[in-house]
Amino acid sequence: MANNVKKILNPPAGEIGLHQVRKNLHLIHQALGLPDSLAQALEELDAMAENETRGSSWAIDTSVSADSRMHGYINDHPAWAAMLVCNEGNRTVMLLQHRLLEALVDPKSIDFKSHDVAGFGRLIRKCGKDQSLTLPPKQTVTLATVESMELPDTEIADALRFLKVLDGEKVVRRGAHTKNPHHRTSSPREGITRGRFGNLVELLPPDEEDPGAHPGILEFFPHESLAFRPPAGLAHGEDHPADQILILLEKLQGQSIEIKTARQKSESARAILARVNAALPLTYSQLTDSELQKIWQLAKQLRQKQKTKFIGIALVLMLATSTKIEDLGEMCLADAQSASENLSFDEEKNVFLVPRIRPEYRTPEPAPVTVKMAKHILYSSPSVEIPNVLLQPSEVVEFIRHVAATNPEQLKKSVKSALSTLNSTRITCAKISRCLFEIARSSFDPVIVQTTFGIRVPSANTPQFYSAVSDRDVAICFFDSLNQLLQRLDEQPIWPLQIKHSGFFAARHVPTTDEMAAVIQAIAEDAQHFQPGSVEWHNANTLLAILVQSICTSVRGVFDPLVEIDQESGFLFFRDKDKPDYSHARFQPVHPLAIKISDFYCGVRRATFAKIGLQKNGVAYFSFFRGEGGRIISPNPKNIESHLRHYTRWPLNSNRKFLKNKLRNLGVDADAINVAMNHHSQGEAMWDQFSTTDPVIVKKQLLKAFDEIIDELGIQEEWFDVV
Repeated sequence: MANNVKKILNPPAGEIGLHQVRKNLHLIHQALGLPDSLAQALEELDAMAENETRGSSWAIDTSVSADSRMHGYINDHPAWAAMLVCNEGNRTVMLLQHRLLEALVDPKSIDFKSHDVAGFGRLIRKCGKDQSLTLPPKQTVTLATVESMELPDTEIADALRFLKVLDGEKVVRRGAHTKNPHHRTSSPREGITRGRFGNLVELLPPDEEDPGAHPGILEFFPHESLAFRPPAGLAHGEDHPADQILILLEKLQGQSIEIKTARQKSESARAILARVNAALPLTYSQLTDSELQKIWQLAKQLRQKQKTKFIGIALVLMLATSTKIEDLGEMCLADAQSASENLSFDEEKNVFLVPRIRPEYRTPEPAPVTVKMAKHILYSSPSVEIPNVLLQPSEVVEFIRHVAATNPEQLKKSVKSALSTLNSTRITCAKISRCLFEIARSSFDPVIVQTTFGIRVPSANTPQFYSAVSDRDVAICFFDSLNQLLQRLDEQPIWPLQIKHSGFFAARHVPTTDEMAAVIQAIAEDAQHFQPGSVEWHNANTLLAILVQSICTSVRGVFDPLVEIDQESGFLFFRDKDKPDYSHARFQPVHPLAIKISDFYCGVRRATFAKIGLQKNGVAYFSFFRGEGGRIISPNPKNIESHLRHYTRWPLNSNRKFLKNKLRNLGVDADAINVAMNHHSQGEAMWDQFSTTDPVIVKKQLLKAFDEIIDELGIQEEWFDVV
């Protein structure tokens, strides 16, 4: 990172909103001027922007507030957060930002504390949200002008403290308060409760109204400081399924203490979760056609009467958005300046805004990586849009205003009372709110479903760190699932005139086909260019073999990144994590190119051994790199990435992210993709007792897809002719 940028503006890792900060600084420079050191910082930002592309993480997005984009980073990077507020057309924000910048480079400002800047930055962010907060005309930023602004006393005091320090006045500061970074509020729709020692994630919600329903299941994720770190090279969540901490939620009455104790074990929860995941279309949570039609007719009747219309609207909203009755009481109108943690409604667009479930990484956003897809990433968007097609916009607005003035418990009681007239213990609020979501789960990739509805899907826990879901995927998932529901309700299907595609809700560093092809071609050219037997030749061919074979095997590269294949059985059995006892072993269909690469690398090994006079059993691993003086270097992730850095700045795991999304885009079933990626929730693995996955179909799908991927990447079999 450039020196002046880091010293003065102190951006977070990944430089969130870099293009917005650049634009703000340019506007300030043109209107008010900047000191030399800040002008140099602006030049450094321009140079960074020319050399790197960070997609929406850097992009200008005035629809998302600085508070949302800098969530979790503001306290540590207050100046950058303040400069992220758009100042175009807002004189007050521009003047406040200019005053802040002057103070940051003032050599006399040695007494500034981080929370002094944070207090003034809070004022800037507040003025960015509320256009009515303005400074008096033709006035500069002084104690008097800021004090005249209509703000709460505490916010005025924080902003004034900054100006007083700048003027050399003595100030009184509160003592430091250490806040637990893990102590956050719960996210009801997402089904996550954040606590001091970890997070509880709702995998299967309980249905308290139905005595025959399965109990609820939670998974506990301890905070990193309390948990064992996975081996290097493994993505977040890629632990062994048996390592999951599952908690069963059910009422135990009239049972012996032995049964109570046993039911608290994860094994019981594991078995229930396995059965549900393995038979999604047959899940007990699904309502029958007859039950759905009863609910639909009831909703129609209730909406016709003024006294009960809000109960009917609530039933339609639960069906159309998969929202719990408890969360409908917190529903609100969309605010362009801030994101809601609950479902909201944009009357102008006639869409519901569903809060996004974002992957929670262990580390901050890393340094920029040039990825074309990143130009279209919607990563900073806090919500997903799903259209309102079953209600009039005015009905939704009226409902929101009604529940805002009503006790949420009263709405729940009224809905349950109306459902009781159907005389069925199976028709519950929980099943109604899960209906559309469960239909989608039985037909679509779990990450697409989780993104569309903002509800946790157990099968998406790990794949979400690999997936790039487009807004087109979201629209298709929603409309297809909705039309399945309408068909069961004997209603006409609804399709939009067109389905737009403007970007992706993506994980970090998902390369495109062109980018992956360019890297492979560059490595292949070097491998053929170097003198056979040389250190450079060996290392280039080792890297090429590892990268290309990983396209056919999705090997993680933690234990040994290159798989030695000594038989053509049609299926490959290998381990690619840790533990020499093969406790993390897996098997999958093997592509002929993977076998050819294995044979090719055996020849590379022989040539290298002959060159340096080393015996075959002198190296403990199949693949290896060479260092100065013929030194043997292990193929661990760190060493692989050091060689990969000559061609790209992608993390090593990006090849698996590319493969995951490419397989899905080629129409490969989610079960087959899970086999290739070794991503399985309970009950989904091909060898699990509850699984209905056919290995023959999986093999046909994967091998056909691998052929297409190899062709698109321009991989040539001649590269791997035996040495």
